[in-house]
Amino acid sequence: MGPPSTRHGASNPCPMKDWLRWAILWAAFLGTWQAVKQNMPQPPWSVDLRQPAATPMPTLSLRPLPQTLTRPTSVRPDFASMAIRDSVPLPRSWKFQGSAKAWNDLATFFSRLESCDQNRIDIYHWGDSQIEGDRITGHLRAEMQKRFGGRGPGWVLPRTPAPSFATKQVLRGSIERSAGFGRRRDTSALRLPFLAINRFRDSANWQVNANPIGHRTNRGWTRSRIWSSAASTWSLAMEDSANLIPSRSNRGDEDGLWTWQHAGSSSGIELTGTANALMGAEFSTTHGVFVHNLPMRGGSGTLFDNVSEGDWEKLRAWTRPGLVILQFGGNAVPSLSSVKHAERYARRVADNIRHIRQRWPGVAVVFIGPSDMGDADHIYPQLTSCNEALRTEVQKAGALMWDLREVMGGPGSMAHWMARGWAGEDAVHFSPRGAKEAGIRLWQALDHEYWHWQSTRRRPRLLAP
Repeated sequence: MGPPSTRHGASNPCPMKDWLRWAILWAAFLGTWQAVKQNMPQPPWSVDLRQPAATPMPTLSLRPLPQTLTRPTSVRPDFASMAIRDSVPLPRSWKFQGSAKAWNDLATFFSRLESCDQNRIDIYHWGDSQIEGDRITGHLRAEMQKRFGGRGPGWVLPRTPAPSFATKQVLRGSIERSAGFGRRRDTSALRLPFLAINRFRDSANWQVNANPIGHRTNRGWTRSRIWSSAASTWSLAMEDSANLIPSRSNRGDEDGLWTWQHAGSSSGIELTGTANALMGAEFSTTHGVFVHNLPMRGGSGTLFDNVSEGDWEKLRAWTRPGLVILQFGGNAVPSLSSVKHAERYARRVADNIRHIRQRWPGVAVVFIGPSDMGDADHIYPQLTSCNEALRTEVQKAGALMWDLREVMGGPGSMAHWMARGWAGEDAVHFSPRGAKEAGIRLWQALDHEYWHWQSTRRRPRLLAP
């Protein structure tokens, strides 16, 4: 007889190899899933709900009470509303999206807000005709100034395509407007902050006051500034219910900035001047938050990199930019003929975002995409591809994306907004009520992130005796 057969035992290694192969595949899958979970872009102040390992509590002793107790004089309102805010989650479609760098820039902006009782911080809101007349911007300004202080509408031009809810004005004499964008663009008018200018001829007169139907925080500014061409003359007069403050002439500095400090007035001010180019007038106070409404009717957000370097430097020196909001896309969508065309437009927008971030290092940028448009999907066939391309390129450029179409409710939502009276018959532009609703949602999205950022700084700590 030969040796015992080993055929039965030789079949064991094959199942063992299959088991090892499956174990390796599962380990790779779980490792990849954990890496993606930990590295997805999210606010750095996101709360980790996992419970830490238990540690022994130190022995603490009670401190003796003082002989006399003082009554608290005030309670910060943000603490009072903490439980309410935490109990109402923000809809997912209303949240910002962006890279870790973009979130860190927003955190820097939030930290600067903490010192607005002594300093100023500026928010520049550039956009197309959707924000004309201080729409959307006005609600954000009112909420920011109520929370952090500041008075006045910020940068204003007297001659604009649409009247503003922020100011009420009377114009006398020859005042002309030229824009550096649009179909009839004048390249010499491509000046910050409006990318447009006004020209005052023969001592034209501008009476301006806060609009009584606008937000209260637009009233009572105490500093008026004019940015004009060097060869200009300006005088300011102010009248209130008590007395007439006589006209005061002032000499601008070498960069063309005229400044007047004055008491807040219920009747506004009167400016008289002659200027070949008025870039803007700024009405503000010495500290607080100032949100500037800078509409560009017909603009697409692709000309900021054509503005002179000197203008960027001057604005940075005169103000303290902390946040830039860009709201564009609605004018580009009707002309987009293909997905590649939409991607090319999105890359141009991203180039302009990079340009702004390079000129104002550390500034946070939020890009608001186009709203839903049309009462049927086939009217603007490239709207979806435009939003998708913008979402990709904007985040690559280091900005946060706020998808207004999704905030409205997604594709087809414009018809619902029209039915509620929130949009006009053109199925493109918001009505005043719809613009207010968009402003409310923008403020809630920003306030949501600010509150969560603050909550990471409020965690109670036990004090040693």
